[in-house]
Amino acid sequence: MENTNAVNDVLEQRKQKFITANTKIRLDHLDDFYLAIAAACFLNNALDNSDLDGSVAYRNTPAPDYWPLHKEHWKLESVRQDLIRSANLLIDEIESIDRMAEGA
Repeated sequence: MENTNAVNDVLEQRKQKFITANTKIRLDHLDDFYLAIAAACFLNNALDNSDLDGSVAYRNTPAPDYWPLHKEHWKLESVRQDLIRSANLLIDEIESIDRMAEGA
């Protein structure tokens, strides 16, 4: 089965996280599903503000009150890019849960 552009973009962003040391978060030390909550924030913003896609207004949308990370990590680009980010954060959350289960 061939990957779609969307799948390739998610995989490419995951690869880039390891090549460029953008933001280092110790994933296994985050509690209470922080990564899943962050994913939900990006997803909700993309859904709520899709009419502003790509505009300065979209990129300047403030982080929601329930954003679990530092405000400096709330960086919006476009609906598509933020959905990719959301997918990656969900994968990170699942991988963290798996690592914790293996170590238990």
